[in-house]
Amino acid sequence: MEGQSTNTHELIAQAKQAVLDGDAALARQLAEQVMATEPENSAAMLLLAGLSEPQQSVLWLRKVLDQDPQN
Repeated sequence: MEGQSTNTHELIAQAKQAVLDGDAALARQLAEQVMATEPENSAAMLLLAGLSEPQQSVLWLRKVLDQDPQN
Protein backbone atom coordinates (compact mmCIF):
# COMPACT_ATOMS: atom_id res chain seq x y z
CA MET A 1 0.00 0.00 0.00
CA GLU A 2 2.78 2.31 -0.99
CA GLY A 3 2.05 6.01 -0.92
CA GLN A 4 -1.02 5.78 1.25
CA SER A 5 -1.54 8.20 4.07
CA THR A 6 -1.35 6.84 7.59
CA ASN A 7 -5.07 7.43 7.99
CA THR A 8 -5.87 5.41 4.87
CA HIS A 9 -3.57 2.61 6.00
CA GLU A 10 -5.31 2.56 9.38
CA LEU A 11 -8.77 2.51 7.79
CA ILE A 12 -7.80 -0.43 5.56
CA ALA A 13 -6.38 -2.28 8.57
CA GLN A 14 -9.58 -1.62 10.53
CA ALA A 15 -11.70 -2.80 7.60
CA LYS A 16 -9.69 -6.03 7.34
CA GLN A 17 -10.09 -6.59 11.06
CA ALA A 18 -13.84 -5.97 10.76
CA VAL A 19 -14.01 -8.67 8.08
CA LEU A 20 -12.15 -11.07 10.39
CA ASP A 21 -14.55 -10.14 13.20
CA GLY A 22 -17.54 -10.87 10.95
CA ASP A 23 -18.68 -7.24 10.81
CA ALA A 24 -19.22 -6.82 7.08
CA ALA A 25 -21.22 -3.61 7.51
CA LEU A 26 -18.35 -1.88 9.32
CA ALA A 27 -15.80 -3.23 6.85
CA ARG A 28 -17.84 -1.87 3.94
CA GLN A 29 -18.25 1.51 5.64
CA LEU A 30 -14.50 1.80 6.23
CA ALA A 31 -13.63 0.74 2.68
CA GLU A 32 -16.12 3.25 1.28
CA GLN A 33 -14.57 5.94 3.48
CA VAL A 34 -11.20 5.23 1.84
CA MET A 35 -12.77 5.26 -1.64
CA ALA A 36 -14.28 8.68 -0.95
CA THR A 37 -10.80 10.19 -0.63
CA GLU A 38 -8.80 7.75 -2.77
CA PRO A 39 -11.07 6.41 -5.54
CA GLU A 40 -8.23 4.38 -7.10
CA ASN A 41 -7.26 2.59 -3.86
CA SER A 42 -6.88 -1.07 -4.83
CA ALA A 43 -6.94 -2.36 -1.24
CA ALA A 44 -10.33 -0.72 -0.66
CA MET A 45 -11.61 -2.03 -4.01
CA LEU A 46 -10.51 -5.56 -3.14
CA LEU A 47 -12.29 -5.31 0.21
CA LEU A 48 -15.44 -4.09 -1.50
CA ALA A 49 -15.16 -6.92 -4.03
CA GLY A 50 -15.14 -9.43 -1.20
CA LEU A 51 -18.11 -7.77 0.48
CA SER A 52 -20.28 -7.35 -2.61
CA GLU A 53 -22.77 -9.45 -4.51
CA PRO A 54 -21.17 -11.46 -7.35
CA GLN A 55 -21.94 -9.04 -10.20
CA GLN A 56 -20.67 -6.01 -8.30
CA SER A 57 -17.71 -8.01 -7.06
CA VAL A 58 -16.64 -8.74 -10.64
CA LEU A 59 -16.82 -5.02 -11.47
CA TRP A 60 -14.55 -4.14 -8.53
CA LEU A 61 -12.07 -6.86 -9.49
CA ARG A 62 -11.99 -5.69 -13.11
CA LYS A 63 -11.32 -2.15 -11.96
CA VAL A 64 -8.38 -3.35 -9.86
CA LEU A 65 -6.98 -5.33 -12.79
CA ASP A 66 -7.48 -2.39 -15.16
CA GLN A 67 -5.26 -0.19 -13.01
CA ASP A 68 -2.78 -2.96 -12.10
CA PRO A 69 -2.83 -6.00 -14.42
CA GLN A 70 -0.23 -7.77 -12.25
CA ASN A 71 -2.39 -7.60 -9.12
